[in-house]
Parts: sequence; structure tokens; C-alpha cells
Amino acid sequence: MVRWILGTAGTGKTSRVLEEAGKAALAGQKVLLLVPEQYSLEMEKAVRRALDVSSALRVEVYSFTRLCDRIFRELGGTARQAPEEAAHYLMMHLALEQLKGSLRRYQKSSRSGAAIAALTRQMEEFRTVGIAPQALRDAKSRLAKDAFAEKIEELLLIYETYDNLLATSFGEQKNQLDYALEQLKGHPIFEGYAVFVDSFKGFMAGEFALLEELMKTASSVTFSLCTDSLFDRSEGYGLFTPSCRTAARLMELARKNGVPVETPVILREPMRFHTLALTRLEENLFRENGKTESESDGIRLTPCRTPYEEMEWVAARISHLVREEGCRYRDIAVIGRDLEAYLQPIHASFADYEIPYFMDERFDVAAQPLTAAVLSAMEAAKSRFHSDDLFTLLKTGLLDFSLEQIGELEQYAYVWDISGARWEEPFLWNPSGFGKMREEDALKLERIESLRQKLMNPLRSLREKIRICSGRELVVALYEYLREAKILEQLKKQDIQEDRAERDSVRGLFDGMMDLWDQYALVLGDQAYALAKHCELMRLTLLTADLGQIPQALDVVTIGTADRIRPNAPRYVFVIGANDGFFPALVSRVGILSEREREQLLCAGLTVSEPFEIRVLEERYFAYTAMTCASDGLFLSWSQESAEGNP
Repeated sequence: MVRWILGTAGTGKTSRVLEEAGKAALAGQKVLLLVPEQYSLEMEKAVRRALDVSSALRVEVYSFTRLCDRIFRELGGTARQAPEEAAHYLMMHLALEQLKGSLRRYQKSSRSGAAIAALTRQMEEFRTVGIAPQALRDAKSRLAKDAFAEKIEELLLIYETYDNLLATSFGEQKNQLDYALEQLKGHPIFEGYAVFVDSFKGFMAGEFALLEELMKTASSVTFSLCTDSLFDRSEGYGLFTPSCRTAARLMELARKNGVPVETPVILREPMRFHTLALTRLEENLFRENGKTESESDGIRLTPCRTPYEEMEWVAARISHLVREEGCRYRDIAVIGRDLEAYLQPIHASFADYEIPYFMDERFDVAAQPLTAAVLSAMEAAKSRFHSDDLFTLLKTGLLDFSLEQIGELEQYAYVWDISGARWEEPFLWNPSGFGKMREEDALKLERIESLRQKLMNPLRSLREKIRICSGRELVVALYEYLREAKILEQLKKQDIQEDRAERDSVRGLFDGMMDLWDQYALVLGDQAYALAKHCELMRLTLLTADLGQIPQALDVVTIGTADRIRPNAPRYVFVIGANDGFFPALVSRVGILSEREREQLLCAGLTVSEPFEIRVLEERYFAYTAMTCASDGLFLSWSQESAEGNP
């Protein structure tokens, strides 16, 4: 049985899901609640708040990732280790290196991190939408013999080589959902369950396939969707067209498998909004013939000169809400479409007003001292200890050297022109220059020589191990260097001294680097490379990686982009950067294939991505959800100039 709970924003769809899940659990039925990854923790809390203990124990809350893990645990299987983003970039680099003599358009792409990233995204897009290399080859045969066909020929060659390299290191390339689906077929472990699927905007192909399998075996599958009808009455251009298309696909799967479909429950009464203005905004936003209202209580529009001025105003307003109106920081969300221009203004303004916040941004591995230490140690070994590489390493602050000691070494190297192989020889010359060595000079020389040995002994050992080595040997040698150079000790000291946020940041970076090294060893395996190639590949691995961060406290303002953020029932929302053309964002295609080229592939029988019109509708939907998630107040602001003062 397929059931529906429909309603626009704020009509209580999730509350209705929890209510019906609670009734099923109270009746003794097992319940599976499927929600987006970033919402699973909040949904678990909501289940515990809404249900008694015995009922809550019958409710299993999963994201698709955790559902796959549950299937593997239950059925005894496991997915093969999946390549992370860094591994994909490494594979693409190796594929391009292999094909250098066969490529014209992409011959130099292996030298560019941006080109490697773009090509990797394109290959993964092919894979995500189910386009195998053979399907691309078949489509190419239907294209005219022109420049575009030549481009597709090269992309096909890259795709096949990249795919083969991935298969060699990680086995047949299937994602977790594919493996879980294989395990689930013939093993109805969710037979008799009441399944509820809540808070999704849409589904990927693998997710649809898993939902189809659940439809066949569960006693009921209930979908909650943000729309006021199952059927699209706007001829494909309405606010809820994407939700209606999702519903149509699900109904098609139900009919295909003979699963009955119930008449939908449509929730029409707004439950979220505490002011009439917010209610009217939801009713009118991106729709025609809506109701109007002269009252604007709860909505405020504020133009600002620059992003810095804008964030200063936002921070001041948040401070007022908390200190004067009894609001909690956790009841406030700040939402933008592209936060890049706002990162520094946010950090500066929120620090000035002492506002705690969590921003859903990626952790820039390249900017961290540990990354710089690893790369500069490798570069020093490659250059046979060029002074610039050594002092870059020392100035990361992760070696057990004081600033005064670094200064003494640097001064000695400058006075005696120390670089390269001379770092491996004992220091014998007067630190003060060509004059007669005094007693204090001799003591200083002894101290500097001790510092030289302390710096160079671990580095010389590292160089001997990695001049020519495999990927596995390299990461083992690098870890041993971190230990011998006492960098691990320094990280432990920071762990004790720093505040919680900094401590968790350091731990997250170290754990993330270890994961990246695991991937590096898996990709390169036992194939030996010269140190220069390892420097190039490790730099690519570390500088293209980024890591997510974990919220450090409960009572914080949540900040994020409209396409990713999922605030938990905020009272007040600040929508920043609400400039025309920026929010909703203008849709453009940046990547390997242009919009026209995608249309040519569509004519040749390949659907590479969602049509342009659907992505325009998605941008409107992101703006709609951002502006309708507050219960008490919505603040919209925009900047008339950039941070640099440009209009």
C-alpha cells in the first residue's frame, strides 16, 4: 500500500508523519522512518519527544546511507570500500597520464587540479544517471562527425580508462544503494513494516529502486511531499512541479508492481506561522492569484551597502532577539544561496557580537598547518633539503621548535648560505660570521648544531624511505615521520590546550588526513613511483580534499546555503544576499558539457542531467523553503555593493 501526506510549507506534514508512526508503533507494528541524511538526528529526537518509550523503540530512523548499513548488518553482507572524492581525483590524474599520447583537447588536463576536478565530476555524473561507457559509445555513433563528436570520443576514452582504474583498485563500481538492493532482493526483512518517507524533495535513481523494493514488501509506504496536489496543474512550470514529478514516478513504480495507491491526505491549515504576514507570504510566494494582506508584522526587508554592513546588521538584530526578547540562539537560522562572499563578514560580525554559530561549510584542508607540514616535508626530501622548504616546515608550528630557535637556525643559514646538501653536514662555523669565535659563539653553535640534528635526522630518514616507493610505503613512511619529528606529540599538546571547538577541529583534520592516506594507499597500491610524482599526487590529494565539520554546541545559530541547510523549527530566519539573480540563483551550466551539448546528447538518446527548466524550478523551491521555515519572523537583506565596493 502506498499512502500520501501532502501539504505546502508549514502545514504539519512531519507532525502528521510522527502521529501516524506513533499509532502504528502503539499497535505493535514495526516502523521505518526514512529521512534525509542531515535530518536524521533531529528526527530521532522528535521521535523520542513525540512517543512513549515502548513505542519509540519500535521506530527505526534511517537515512539512505544508514538504511544500507542496516541491510548489510541484517543480511550479513557488506559493500566494498567505496572511493572517496580524493581517490576519484587521483584516478582521473592517472587516467589522463596514461592517455597523454591519445588526447588532443584534454592532453594537458593532468597538470590542472581544476580540470581534473571538472572531468571527475563529469564522469561521476555519467555514472549517477546510469550512463555506462558503452551507452556513451552508442550515443556517439548517432552524432554528426563534427567537433562535438571528437570531444565525446575523448571523454569516452577518459571514462573507460578511469572506470577500469577504479575497478582495479575498488572492484566493480557500484554504490552502496546498488549493493543494498542486491542484498534486499529475495530477503524481505522489512515485510510487515509501516514505512514513512519524510522531508525529501526528490530521489536519485538508486533511491527510487530501493523504495520500489520497499513498496513490494512493507505493509505500507507513506510519502510526505511538499505540494498541494499529486498532479501538476501548472503545466510543468509551477513551484511544486518537482514534487509532482517525484509523486508521478512513485505512482508509476507502484502500478508496475501491483501495489495499491490510496487517495492522498492533503493538509491545508497552516500550523507553523504565528503571524498573518508569514501565512500570506507562504500562500503567495512564486504563485499567481494569491491572497493579499496589508499587514507585514513578522517580515522585514533591509537593504545594506556591503556584505560587511549586512552581516553587522544581522548580528546586531540577532543579539537584540536573544538579549531583549528571550530568544535562544538555536531558534535562529541564517540562510543564503552562495555564502562565499559572506564568510569573512560572518566570522567578523558574529565574533564582535559574541554570537555562537555553526556554519555548514567545508573544512579547507589545504589551509591547515598539518597539511603544510606534510607537503613541505615531502618537498624538502625531493629538493634534498632546500632551505625554503625547511623553513616552511618549521613555521607550521608543529615541530618542537620555539620561534627563537627557528630564528637562530634561519640566521645561521642566511649568514653561511646553507641550503641543500649542506644541511646534512655538521655546522662548524661561527654563528657571528667571519670573526674570531668567542665562548658565547661556541655555545650558540653547539645549540644550533643540536637544532640541525633535531630537524634533519627525521627528514633524512624520510627521504631514504620515499625516494622511490609505493603508495602504501609512502603513507607508512609519512606517519613514521610525524612520530619521529614529534609532530604527533605537538598535536596531542594542542588537544589539551585548545578550547573544545579548536580541539575537535584538530582531531577532525588528523582523522580526515588518515582517511585520505588510506585512499592514497588503496589507489596506488604496490606500484612504485619516484618522489617527484608522489609529491604531485599527494598535493593533489590534500589540496582538493575538504572535510565537513560537526556542530560544537547545542545553543548556536545555524548558518547554511538554501540547498543544503535543514534548520530545526526556527523561530526567526535571516535570508541574506537576497539580490535579484542571486536568490533565487540564475541557473547556469559550468563544466565539461555545455547546455547545447547536453541537448545534443539528449537527441542521441542520453539524458545526462535534469532539464534546464527543472533546475530553474529547483532554485525557486530553495528560495521558497528558506523564506517559509520561520514561525515568528523573517528578515530579508541584500547588499548594493560587493565587499570590495563594486556595484
